[in-house]
This record gives sequence, C-alpha cells and structure tokens, in this order.
Amino acid sequence: MHEFTGATSIYVGKLAQPIRGFGQGLREDDDDEAHIIPKAQTEIQLLHADADHQSLVDQVLRQGQGVTFERLFSAEAEKEEEEAAKEPNANDVPKHIVIDEVVREPKMHYYRVPRLGSYMAIKLEYNSCLFEDAYDEAIANYEHINNLRKEQEQEKAEHELQQAGLARAAADVGDDYEPEERTWAEFNYAAF
Repeated sequence: MHEFTGATSIYVGKLAQPIRGFGQGLREDDDDEAHIIPKAQTEIQLLHADADHQSLVDQVLRQGQGVTFERLFSAEAEKEEEEAAKEPNANDVPKHIVIDEVVREPKMHYYRVPRLGSYMAIKLEYNSCLFEDAYDEAIANYEHINNLRKEQEQEKAEHELQQAGLARAAADVGDDYEPEERTWAEFNYAAF
C-alpha cells in the first residue's frame, strides 16, 4: 500500500476488545475467559506499519482519541453508512474519512510530533472464519441447504410420479402427452 499510494505513512489496525495478560491480574489457574475485561470499549490496535513508522506497531487508539472512531464507528456513522448503502453503487467505495490538513483538526491524535499533511482512514470489512460464530453459522447454513435440497428432491420425485401417471392415463385413451418441464432452484452453501 505504501508503494502503491505514495503516502508518507501507512499503518493498519483492527478493532479489538482490550484484554489483560499475565501481570495484569491473570494467574495460571484462571479459566479460559479470565483475560476478558468486562464492559471494555472496543479499541483499534495498530498491527502493521510501513518501514519508516514501525514505532506505531502495537500502539492503541482508544475511543475518544482522535477522529477515527467518531467518524467511522460511532452510532451516527453506522446509521449514515446504512442510509448510503441504499443508494446505487454505494458499495463501490469503502467507508472512509479524509482530513485535508491534520494540523487544523483539533481532534487529531498523534503518537509523535505532528507533521503537515492529510489523513485518510478506510474502514475495511471482510469475512473471517476465525471465530466460533463463523463456524456455527457455517454449520447452520450447511444444515439449512441440506434440508432445502432434501425437500426439493422429494418434490422432484413427486413431480416425476405425477408426470408418469399423467403420461400413462393419456396413453390409455390414445392421447399424446407432453410432460410438464419444471425448472428447479439451485441451493449452494454460503462461503465459509
């Protein structure tokens, strides 16, 4: 991204719940959920940065710091995003914010000495199967699709029996019978 955009700095973070580690109230004999901080607010944990800005890696941007949370993840921002999604081609560009002159924005948050320039934050959303919910949803989808396929197979069998019976009845009276052609839905599993 750094090379492609020509930006002076690129860093990537992810939304995460803060957790505690050893030395922060955890003991060896704690249960598997002891690291969770109840009612902790989501934060942005910076994970990657270009070579000149490695000092940003492992930094945390908390709610109320800077403009990113307020403009990308607040309830108002989510509502605006839902409204925008109703417009044609709204999903062509991911939700983003641009601050033309960072030194003129009083809410900007800095980890080092401010520099002249602009700031852009892009909300990237992607599907992930690294959570139990994804696994549960995949199992539910698998069972649902299998049930739909089973029901359709029964419908097909009943349809074929009905068509065969109508063809025999027509043949008994000497009529030609054109079987009714039916198109059947195709049920596919959701992406995992």
